[in-house]
Amino acid sequence: MLMVCAVDTLARETTGKKSVAIESFAKALRTIPAILAGNAGLDVTELVAELRAEHFEGRGDKGLDLTFSPTADVLCVLAVFHLFIAQLYVLISDSIVVSSLSSIGAA
Repeated sequence: MLMVCAVDTLARETTGKKSVAIESFAKALRTIPAILAGNAGLDVTELVAELRAEHFEGRGDKGLDLTFSPTADVLCVLAVFHLFIAQLYVLISDSIVVSSLSSIGAA
């Protein structure tokens, strides 16, 4: 929703056809949380309204958590997820290095 607010602000500051295109993009961004909640089988109207309320109250770090609670501190969840992804890439790159070194040693 923060992205939607930023795009809406840009649309208001822009004139002409570009403004209409930017507004359409903002509308498309608004549908993403609704689609995600709908696909998870949750109450779309309630979750999107709750998320908007959180963002309008200045809690921009809130987002949809479709597994545990309707809205959650996504920065905390993302920090753990990014750490996992970083470790995964280290393992992948290590296996590539080992594979390359073993093929060099075999030659």
